[in-house]
Amino acid sequence: MKKKVLLSSLIILTLTVTFFNLGYIIKNSFYDNIEVLPEGEFLYSSMSPDGENTVSVYRVENDKMVAIRGALVKVTENGNISETNIFWQVGADSAIVGWHSNRTVSINNQIIDVTSENYYDSRNDYSKYIQ
Repeated sequence: MKKKVLLSSLIILTLTVTFFNLGYIIKNSFYDNIEVLPEGEFLYSSMSPDGENTVSVYRVENDKMVAIRGALVKVTENGNISETNIFWQVGADSAIVGWHSNRTVSINNQIIDVTSENYYDSRNDYSKYIQ
């Protein structure tokens, strides 16, 4: 009786861990998750007109592609720094950043509202950029 309970518990634990890991792998592999990007080489930063937001630009290069990553850097009220990826463009090796307002920035002619979660990600059509 004790063996059956132990074996059942072990099977349930194994299946739970397996499904959790499978869900994590599927989420990060098959869906466009802009938060899971390589860091790259820092190029420069551009600060918003009010000084509250900064976009840092990075160049990412590997043997198959070159890309530009843009990260929104914010200093929270308690002094912590948060960085959120807001731009990813495969095939570009430089970036032009211009602030239109305190909440709207243009990176390589892509206008991004930094207060929303609608960021620019060109990975949906990256095949034409692969070298």
